[in-house]
Amino acid sequence: MQQRELGINFCGDVALEFIRRCASAACEAGFTHLWAGEVRRELHPFVLLPLLAHASESATVGTCIVSALANPCSRIREAFAELRSAYGDRFIAGIAPGDLRSLRQEGVSAAGVLKRMRACISMLAPELPVYLGASGPKMIELGSALAEGVLLNYGNPEHFRWALGHAKGNARLLSVAPALLLPDSRNLGELRGACAVVAAGASRAFAEDAGIEREVAEVAALVERRRWSMLRRYERFLLENFAISGTLEEIAERVEELRRLGAEQVVLAPPFFKGGEKVIKRVGERLCACSL
Repeated sequence: MQQRELGINFCGDVALEFIRRCASAACEAGFTHLWAGEVRRELHPFVLLPLLAHASESATVGTCIVSALANPCSRIREAFAELRSAYGDRFIAGIAPGDLRSLRQEGVSAAGVLKRMRACISMLAPELPVYLGASGPKMIELGSALAEGVLLNYGNPEHFRWALGHAKGNARLLSVAPALLLPDSRNLGELRGACAVVAAGASRAFAEDAGIEREVAEVAALVERRRWSMLRRYERFLLENFAISGTLEEIAERVEELRRLGAEQVVLAPPFFKGGEKVIKRVGERLCACSL
C-alpha cells in the first residue's frame, strides 16, 4: 500500500513546546509532511523548521510559505543548505510573493513579482524541491511550468477545479486551506480570520469567475481595517469557500473530493493544529486510513 500524503501547517504564535508535541502527534497519526508558514510579526519559519525536523526522521519538512520578496532568495538558499546539512535531504522550499498589501506597508517593493519569483525558483531548484504558492492565473501558470509543486490556496473543490484549469505544466498540485475540526469555540474566530485573509488575497479573476467578487471585496475591506469581530456575519461564506472544516466526516469528505480532483496532498493550515494533539491524531488517523 502506498501512503497518502497529508500535510499539517504550523505558525509561530504559540509556545514552541506545544508545536513540538503537535508535530510529534501528527507524525504518529500518519501525516507525511510538516510545514511552517511565514506570518509577519510571528516566529519565522526557519526558527520552526528544526523543531519540526526533530519530530520525525522521515517526515518531509517545508515552508508553506516564505516570502521571496521579504526574504532575499540567497538567504533562503543558505538557510535550507544549513537545514539539509543538519537533518538530511528532506526539505521543500515553499515560496511565494506573500501578502502584497502588507509588504508594501512595510516598505517592501512588490515590483516585478513574476520575474522575481522565476529568478528565485531558478536559484533554489538545483539544490532542493521548490513549490510555489499561487492563487492567480499567472502565478499558477508560472509555478506549474517551472516549480516542482504548486501550493494552491484553494480548499473548496470547485475553486480547486478552477485553479487546475490554469495549470500548464507537470508540477505536483497541493491544496492548502485553513482548517478546523468543529465544534471548536476557542479557535473558530481565528478560522474566520484566516479564511478572511485568504479571501482578501484572492485574485480578481478568481473572484469574478466564482461569482463572489462582492463578498470578497467586503471581507477584504474588513481585513484592511482589522475589523475581525465583524467577520461573524460572513462566517458561512468564509467557511464554505475558504476552509476545510466541520465534523470529522465532513472534513474527510472534503479531503477525498480534493484528492479525486488531483490534489496530491492536502495541507491542513492554521488554526487546525491549535486543536491540540488529540484532535490531530483523530483527524490524521481518519484521513490516512485509506490507501491509494
